[in-house]
Amino acid sequence: MSKEGRDEKGRFAEGNLFSIGIKNGRKPLIETPEELADRIAEYLEWEDSKKRPDSYSGMGKGIYTLSGCALYLGFSSKASIDDQMKRSPDFSNVINKFKLFLTHWNEQRCIGVVHSQQHNSG
Repeated sequence: MSKEGRDEKGRFAEGNLFSIGIKNGRKPLIETPEELADRIAEYLEWEDSKKRPDSYSGMGKGIYTLSGCALYLGFSSKASIDDQMKRSPDFSNVINKFKLFLTHWNEQRCIGVVHSQQHNSG
């Protein structure tokens, strides 16, 4: 039994107060790393569909967030995304790549805004 009265799959172990009445635990919202990657891609497409093209780039893509992705995936917190990383190295790889993508994309957006402001203030 691992820490906090949970079994090796992260479910509440028998004898834990929170295990009362739970037979097999709740089925994970996302079952495979491939499904996680697909759902993250759906989130990005969904966010893009809600944005108007901006005047600088003409693109409809906006700033993506970890909290927005967590909500889209059906999680109740950003910590649930980190919990996915603990499931396996493959899940961890998907989440780490997504977090790196978020940083890269949002940095580019910020640089684009600063660049646009410098050229339009002139």
